[in-house]
Amino acid sequence: MSPCLSAARLPSLRPLPACTRAGPGALPSPVPSMRVIFVTTEVAPWSKVGGLADVMGALPPALAARGHQVMTVSPRYQAAEDVLPTDLSVPLDLPAPEERGPDEGDEEADEALDTTARLFLARQDGVDHVFVDHPLFLAGGDIYSCGPSLGVTTYMEAGQGAAAASLDLRYSVLCQAALAAPLLLWAAGVREAAAAAAVGAAMGAALDAAAAAAPAFAAGPRTVFVANDWPATLCLLRLRHVVHGGATDGPGGGTADAPAEALAAALRAALPAALGALCIHNLAYQGLLPGSAFDRLRLPQLARASLEAREERGWGAGGAAPDGDGASGEGAAPSPEVPRRGPDPGGHGQAPASRGEGPQGDAEVTAAADRVVALAARPPAASGAPGPGQGRDEAPCGAGAGPEPRGPHLNLMRGGLLAADALLTVSPGYAREVALNAHWGCGLHDILAARGVAGILNGLDTRVWDPARDALLPPGCRYAAAGVRAGKAAAKAALQARLGLRADPRAPLFCFVGRLTQQKGVDVLLAALPAVMAAAPPPRPRDAAGGAGVAPGEAGATPGAGAAASPGIQVVVLGSGEAWMEAALEGLELSFPGQAAGLPLFSEELAHWLMAGSDFVLIPSRFEPCGLVAPCAMRYGTVPLVAATGGLQDMVDAKVGYTVPRLGSETSAVDVRQDVLHLIQAMRRAAATCGTPAHEALQAEGMARDVSWAVPAAEWEAWLASL
Repeated sequence: MSPCLSAARLPSLRPLPACTRAGPGALPSPVPSMRVIFVTTEVAPWSKVGGLADVMGALPPALAARGHQVMTVSPRYQAAEDVLPTDLSVPLDLPAPEERGPDEGDEEADEALDTTARLFLARQDGVDHVFVDHPLFLAGGDIYSCGPSLGVTTYMEAGQGAAAASLDLRYSVLCQAALAAPLLLWAAGVREAAAAAAVGAAMGAALDAAAAAAPAFAAGPRTVFVANDWPATLCLLRLRHVVHGGATDGPGGGTADAPAEALAAALRAALPAALGALCIHNLAYQGLLPGSAFDRLRLPQLARASLEAREERGWGAGGAAPDGDGASGEGAAPSPEVPRRGPDPGGHGQAPASRGEGPQGDAEVTAAADRVVALAARPPAASGAPGPGQGRDEAPCGAGAGPEPRGPHLNLMRGGLLAADALLTVSPGYAREVALNAHWGCGLHDILAARGVAGILNGLDTRVWDPARDALLPPGCRYAAAGVRAGKAAAKAALQARLGLRADPRAPLFCFVGRLTQQKGVDVLLAALPAVMAAAPPPRPRDAAGGAGVAPGEAGATPGAGAAASPGIQVVVLGSGEAWMEAALEGLELSFPGQAAGLPLFSEELAHWLMAGSDFVLIPSRFEPCGLVAPCAMRYGTVPLVAATGGLQDMVDAKVGYTVPRLGSETSAVDVRQDVLHLIQAMRRAAATCGTPAHEALQAEGMARDVSWAVPAAEWEAWLASL
């Protein structure tokens, strides 16, 4: 077993009662108490590479506050002071060395894997945060890969990374431990971590206690495992085919021994009615594995059919086949023709401006759009880094971030969709898109349409994102809604000074916070910014009442891109990603000194500074399942300018911000030109209102919106209770 990285000892703790309320913030709930176990690859603040971590750090406490027994289970990537060892270990069923195949991608391919995983624990805000300790997670790699450092990355598919072939084993370990954790922790109880010599005896005692407690556990509250995205889908497959199925066609060999068999028997007794749900945070990444990996997953043969990727419709990465298997929930809906511009299933997107509107004929804008299309089409660099258009969790639907496996292959997302008792995604808009549109459904739309997928908009941790109490802001830059004008003025001045921007309180300041990828629309943004900053913003006419004479929320016609130069608009771009985009930020700074700042890095602190000091935030994403940057901005009185897609169209309306039409294909020069023009128009329209009563009305409405987890947690509770 891997050495314990923390010398701390866990005090004697007993399981939380199922109806325990989590302190004074607890909310009454008419729903009977449930056990809810979130299986995830990241949970803030212990591990974070994106929005999933924020959700896992905030949603579970919100459910615990409503009276439910809640647990998260995630890998233990590194030591943390508040994550302490327990005496609980999970025996694992893993392939023996001779069964692992020759493609491990590391020097230890022939060595036996540790066949137990230890559980570490942190209890916070009424939630048991369980961390799975295994050498596969402690190899010093990235969270989703086995790269050289534990850094900020996003999803990775099999086939990319130094040891990407071990992804199936990593998530098999995570999911086996996740199924066992609630029984071991809540039923058998937690004791002080055993000495190394006594680990075997402690595991035996815990398994005996789990077996004895299994009948009572089964008779207790409803138990729901919530798998988050493809890495956690093996939990659903094992629940259905191993725990519930009791299949007799299980794989031979492997490392399953007497303790593993004892645990399997205890789980079958404890979880006969347990439910499995799949929450989709990003359907574009689906967990593609070579077909030979199936035996390494240690699943019965009955599970193979649901995992096998289908290619009948040219989706490659695993679209469902129209095989008419009603029991599996697959449908045979015809595949609609996919236009260059994906339609808006919800009907919320604005119609594109006509070809005669705006600066359509401006040669500079056209040339800029054509340049970004050409840059994005360049092949990946020889360094092995993801190439343009292949950002790790922003890849085209079904394409993954690396090469697809050749020949027959497996799709873990597909298997999860078919194994789950219910499906959910992170906004109503994204739920409509993935179920009703073949393009945004990434080849799995027919399964989603046949089975049905709910959408609950993510909330925001308003304790972290609070301009009045933000610990990452200087004290003089904190403000409440009543003092937003003075507070944002102070924050803007501090931001301009910090980043070397010209000190100008009247300059409309736009920011972008996110990954530098085409999925985020950064190619369109980079093509639009020179035209926006080099042209004089429209004047700000005020009527007798002080109005700006411009309706918020509309992206209308504006002066041409060749208007007289003016240093009025300022822009800050924060984020890392594709190399050519990072290089373009440097060029932007050189071209517009004192007016533009490009920051090719990830910084939580700077993100908070930008939310406080900016007037507008730009979110021109091509697709966005939720888009938590928008509610963050609204909390700080920063007006969002978004593309009409996914969760953005659920959050941003004309009362709080601006919307541009859904972006088209990143590979079509015609589409990119049109998208650039729409963004230029919208930015100029927004800049024209900056500092006017119309702008202040958008700020006030945005800050008044409830973007907390209060309503989403109640919706989650009702959805879980309805399964």
